[in-house]
Amino acid sequence: MAGDEQTKNQSNPSHHGYMPPNAGYGPAEDEIDLADLAAVLFRWKWVIIGLTLIFGCVAFGATSVMTEKYRAETVVQIGQVPAPESSVGQIKQGTINIEMKTREEAAAEKLRGFARQVFASPPFHGSAGFSLQKDLTVSASEDGGGIVEVSLKAPRSADPLDFLTRLNEKLIKDHEQIIHMDRASLNSRIKEMENRIKEHQAKKSSFLKRIERLKKEASFLKQELETVREQLSRLVQAVNHTGADAAGEPLEIFLLGTELHRIQARQDQIYERLTTQFLEKREDLFLEAGRADSAIREKQNDLEILKLQKDNVNHTKVLVPPFLSKQPVAPNLRLNVILALMAGFFMSVFLAFLLEFWQRNKDRIKRLSAHP
Repeated sequence: MAGDEQTKNQSNPSHHGYMPPNAGYGPAEDEIDLADLAAVLFRWKWVIIGLTLIFGCVAFGATSVMTEKYRAETVVQIGQVPAPESSVGQIKQGTINIEMKTREEAAAEKLRGFARQVFASPPFHGSAGFSLQKDLTVSASEDGGGIVEVSLKAPRSADPLDFLTRLNEKLIKDHEQIIHMDRASLNSRIKEMENRIKEHQAKKSSFLKRIERLKKEASFLKQELETVREQLSRLVQAVNHTGADAAGEPLEIFLLGTELHRIQARQDQIYERLTTQFLEKREDLFLEAGRADSAIREKQNDLEILKLQKDNVNHTKVLVPPFLSKQPVAPNLRLNVILALMAGFFMSVFLAFLLEFWQRNKDRIKRLSAHP
C-alpha cells in the first residue's frame, strides 16, 4: 500500500505543490489563440484606456504650453545680365541664355551668411525664439531664373517679417555693389570698343585716300603715255624722213635715234607702271580697306551687344514681400495628440500582457526565485 501511494504521488506532482508549466492553460499548441489574446485585452481594458488617455492628455497639455511658431516666407529674384556670347537679336527678342551674376546656390549661401549677421544684431541679439539651423530654410528654385525662396518658422513675438526684410535689404545692397562694378566694367569696354572702331575707320579712310591718289596718278600716267606716244610717232616720222634724205647729217640721224630709244623706254616704263605696279598696289589697298571695313562691322556689332548688356541688366529684387502664415505651423497639436495616443495604446497593450503574465505566473516565479 505504501509503495502504491508513493508511485501515485510521483505520478501526480501536484501533491507536492508543483504545477507543470502548462497547468491551467490546456494543451500546448503551436498556434496563437486569438480568443485568448482578445480575452487578455478585455480583462485589462481599463488599464489600456486609462494609459492611452493619460498619454493623450500629457501630449495635449505639453503642446498647449509650447510657443506657437508661424511660417514667414519671401521670394527673391537674383540680378541677371545677358550672357556675353549672346547675339543682338537674341537680346532684343529675349531668347538669350541668362548668366547669373550670383547663381542661385551662391545667393542662397550668401543669404545664410547674412542671416547670421542679422540674427546677431539688434533687435534679435541671437535670442529671437528660433534657431537658424532648424527654422531657417533657404532654397533655390528648381525652375531656375534666379529665384530663391526663404522660409522662417518663428513666434510672432520674434518679428520674423522684420528679420526677412532686413535679410532682403542686405542681399540687395550686396548685389547692387556687384552690378555697379559690372556696369563700370561694361562702360570701360564700351569706350575701348569705340576707340578701336575709330582706329579702324581711320585706317579705312587712309586706304581709300591712297586709292584715290593712285587713281589720279594712273590718270596722269595715261595722259603722259598718250603724250609719249604722240612724241614717238612724230619722232618716227622724222627719222624716216631723215633716212629718206640721203643728204642727212649722220649726227642728226644719231641724235634722232637716241631720242627715239629714250622715248620708247619712257613709254615702256609708263606702261609697266599702269599694267603691273598700279594694279598690284590698287588690289592690296582694296584688300586692306575691305579688312578694315570688316573689322569695323564686327566691332560695331560687339559694341551694340555691350550697350544692350548694359541696358538689360536685371537688378536683384523682392518678388514676394515677407508674409506670415495665418495659422501656426508648430507645434502641431492634432499630430502630437494622435502620436501620443498611438504610443499610449501600444505601451498599454504591452503592459496588459505583462500584467497578465505576472498574474498567471507570480506564484511560480516566487517559488523559483526562493529555490533556485
